[in-house]
Amino acid sequence: MKILPVCVLCAGLSAHAFAKPADPALAAVKALVAAINAGSLAATQAAMTGSPAITDEFPPFHWDGKNAVADWMNGFAADAKAHGVTDDAVTIDTPLHLTVAGGHGYAVVPMTYTYKQNGKKVTENALFTVSLVRSGGTWLVSSWSYGLK
Repeated sequence: MKILPVCVLCAGLSAHAFAKPADPALAAVKALVAAINAGSLAATQAAMTGSPAITDEFPPFHWDGKNAVADWMNGFAADAKAHGVTDDAVTIDTPLHLTVAGGHGYAVVPMTYTYKQNGKKVTENALFTVSLVRSGGTWLVSSWSYGLK
């Protein structure tokens, strides 16, 4: 239990130390989540670099390159259909870790994924780990990983 107060203190200090430059980076993460929730390929691609990497819990588990977003979205839709998943949405909470150094950022964000599976409500608690780059003054997600807690 001694670790928790230290982690809370460190998180507070980190958030304070990186608050100004991290806010736009975190806005990019929120934009990505909103695009995914909307099911918008164009908006999801716009929130990411041109050749991102994605790791998720369904086969083939990893996508990268210029078609990564479209391939992931198609795979997600197929997996959801195969498992009777509907009404899905994700929400994120305050980052557990957020670091911005120059034009690069890294965040570990608690995520909740809710959906119905064959009509029954399901909730998954996960960690959304994201790397970001600043390109032309805009923060973009270069990779993300979804990991169940």
